[in-house]
Amino acid sequence: MNTKLIPRAVVWAAACFLYAPALQPDWSFAMLGDTRGEKSSTTNSVSTYLRTIAEKIATLNPELALVAGDWVNGNDTNTSSHVSFAQQYASWKWDMEPVFN
Repeated sequence: MNTKLIPRAVVWAAACFLYAPALQPDWSFAMLGDTRGEKSSTTNSVSTYLRTIAEKIATLNPELALVAGDWVNGNDTNTSSHVSFAQQYASWKWDMEPVFN
């Protein structure tokens, strides 16, 4: 086996890969995380900025939206009354509605 040809073969293969036509059409995605609010600024455990962010993502019309991290704060809100996880999740879904419709 001629070892001098290996580097040329690697460069040729890389060039073919880089300059080849796309095998799939372009697509887009949005990624956000930790959408929970801070204790001092939320009454429903969801970030006060989430609806605005969701509306902006919706204008970009991504094919995929990924949400990582904490969605809600759990029991950590600035109200003395307990907000159930179901209520927190309902608030989160309402804020994210522009992305999902």
